[in-house]
Amino acid sequence: MSHWLFRSIMRRRFKLEVLIGILIPMVILYYMIASWSAEVKIPLNDGKQCNESLGPSIKDDIEKVKKYSFPGVEKYITELFPHNLPDEQNMPQYPVFVTAASASHYTELMDLVYNTTAVRKKYPQIKLVIYDLGFGSSQVKKIQEKCDCEIRKLVFEAFPDHVKILKGYAWKPIVIQMAAKEHPFVFWMDASVRFVTTDLDGQLEDARNLGVIGTKGFGSIASRTHTKTLRFLGEQPCTFKDTMELEATFIIIYANKLVSEMILKPWVSCALSLGCLVPDLNTDQYLHCKSHKEPVYFECHRFDQSILSILTYRLYHLNIEKHKMTHTFFRFCKGVDEQWYLPQFLNEMYIRYNEHCF
Repeated sequence: MSHWLFRSIMRRRFKLEVLIGILIPMVILYYMIASWSAEVKIPLNDGKQCNESLGPSIKDDIEKVKKYSFPGVEKYITELFPHNLPDEQNMPQYPVFVTAASASHYTELMDLVYNTTAVRKKYPQIKLVIYDLGFGSSQVKKIQEKCDCEIRKLVFEAFPDHVKILKGYAWKPIVIQMAAKEHPFVFWMDASVRFVTTDLDGQLEDARNLGVIGTKGFGSIASRTHTKTLRFLGEQPCTFKDTMELEATFIIIYANKLVSEMILKPWVSCALSLGCLVPDLNTDQYLHCKSHKEPVYFECHRFDQSILSILTYRLYHLNIEKHKMTHTFFRFCKGVDEQWYLPQFLNEMYIRYNEHCF
């Protein structure tokens, strides 16, 4: 090798080493800054005075909800909400059970179907409606064989594109309202809900008197709602720092005129508006709540649950505890998503092994 060629190679190697030496610290610094910025959260107890609150009267809260603005959803709302809502005297005495699932929750759904059978034997007036969010044809056939129920395919193309994001949960308020439009007394149940009794007389009576009852949650609404969502609604995060969320896993809705106008309509409108219930298209990164030493603003986002909690507190905050139900007549049995590459019997074993009931 000539002396000139050797020096040329060494110079190039030196330049490469210098370049790598510069790039590596820059990349590390970038990810450190990104990590720091992502982890910096404002504590709920930041000592600042909040200039907005719930109430002080139900009239004030209703006026606040009426100020929410949802541009571009009117054509959907006109279709989903009937002009002539039923009077209290014409409301149904018994609910319809409503749920929805996709192929990845087929086993969990079938467990719900079997679980509700005993309840429906005691209350034969109750119908079960299952909304198909993406079952395989063989799964639909099996549901039809095993279930005395109605299966409805949700036509995602009839709604804005973001509704198709299953883990954005915009579809859930829409499905609930589609059911309530026909039958304005709805027990919404995620596929994980399991009754532990067949006696629902007390819950039916409570629903008729209260309008909306949700499952008692464990986190602050301010901690579990995206700041973009609150900004969209014109709400201050601090308004909800001391309010505990209602879970949307199991909801009882007696859709009288007040509930239809002040809960369901803004809930569905928010679901249809990208930037509201679904703050943006990066839904996966907001779904899981991270643990912090102390409660912080926006540790995660609960989508349908966040909006339902805000609306429920706006309407009922003076008596909110009456609108929360605890696990006295039901429980949740949550598994993991089924794997498409496994045969059904292995998926069922996989679900059972990973199932957590509480």
